Amino acid sequence: MNGLLKLKKITLTQVGPFVPLHLVVEAKDSHGEAVSPKQITMEGSVDLQVPGEYPILLQFIDPYTETPVKAMTMVTVVRA
Repeated sequence: MNGLLKLKKITLTQVGPFVPLHLVVEAKDSHGEAVSPKQITMEGSVDLQVPGEYPILLQFIDPYTETPVKAMTMVTVVRA
C-alpha cells in the first residue's frame, strides 16, 4: 500500500485566514495509519491581498518507505 494525501480546493475572501491544514481531507502512511499534521509541509504561498488562484503543494515523508507522498490543490482568493 502507498501513502495517501487527499486534499480539497478552498475559496477564501481577502480577510482570510489561510490555514494550510484546512486543505487536508485525509493523510495516511503506507500502513494505513493517520499522519500527524506536524509531518505535513507546504510549498507555495497565498496572498490574501491579491484575488486569484494559488497552487499549493503539500507533502509528507512516509515513515515506512521513506518516500515523499505529495498532492497539489488550488486556493482561490476572492474580494471580500
